Amino acid sequence: MKLTLNLLMIIFFIMSGCIRKKDFNDNLNSLVKTELAFAKKSKETGIREAFLTFLSDDAIVFHPEPIKGKPLYAEKPDTPGLLIWKPIFADVSIAGDLGYTTGPFEFRKDAKKKEPDGYGHYVTVWKRQNDGKWRVVIDAGIHHSVVERHPKEMVLSQSYKRNSHKYWKKVDIEKEHEKLLTQDRKFSKSSLLEGFKTAFEVYIADDVRYYRMDEFPIIGKEAVLVKLEEKNGLLTWEPMAAEMSISGDLGYTYGISEVKTGESGSVVNRRGSYLRIWKKQSDGEWKVVLDMANPIPSDSDKAHN
Repeated sequence: MKLTLNLLMIIFFIMSGCIRKKDFNDNLNSLVKTELAFAKKSKETGIREAFLTFLSDDAIVFHPEPIKGKPLYAEKPDTPGLLIWKPIFADVSIAGDLGYTTGPFEFRKDAKKKEPDGYGHYVTVWKRQNDGKWRVVIDAGIHHSVVERHPKEMVLSQSYKRNSHKYWKKVDIEKEHEKLLTQDRKFSKSSLLEGFKTAFEVYIADDVRYYRMDEFPIIGKEAVLVKLEEKNGLLTWEPMAAEMSISGDLGYTYGISEVKTGESGSVVNRRGSYLRIWKKQSDGEWKVVLDMANPIPSDSDKAHN
């Protein structure tokens, strides 16, 4: 009898794990399917209509400052031309309520043109709504010239195995929300006191994606640290907001960053907006899996345009 009971318990845990993994994969696939539907609608009905359809009511878009997306697209006329994109990477929370997609995009001022007028990579954060549909809560991206061929195959996250389900049962959302904001602020303080390369080395994940304007995305911690050797100045930031999954394993922060120069960082040289996607690792620590920043033009820059 004891042997039978133990065997039943083993079977139960195996089956539970299989079901949870199936749910994870189903949620991931539904997210990608929604992203592809978003891109298809943009081609068929235009950029404005597509964004008004797929943006959530409280969505934030980077313009380049973080602003409300629905009013922006509702008030401006449709952008002429053709915007096409495709996801090449996607990930979703264990609870299946929050996820993100990223990949290359191309823009043509004239839809009939063969060659694009611009290239870049986008980052979209998605949240499942009360009706069960995925809708965009953050839309951001970078522009760059083509320096290599875009990957053609879709890559889904392989991080499911690294995440423990204990977070799903024990997470305190309010506490974790504050912990994530604190982590982002500690990251900034470390960048100011120890240098941003040292700070990034501590806070980014091994498989991090690093997006900067006019540069092709960099993937992987080692490659990012090499890139940071070229940077100078003191980089700091302050988060404006944070949100996370109810399972407490995936979240994001965004806000305004500053690069300071001069003695003790007394002069603000550049301002920018940033989006940072965080993932809780198997040891329970939050690490950055995607870091994106856009420069904010100064008043003098705007005057010359």
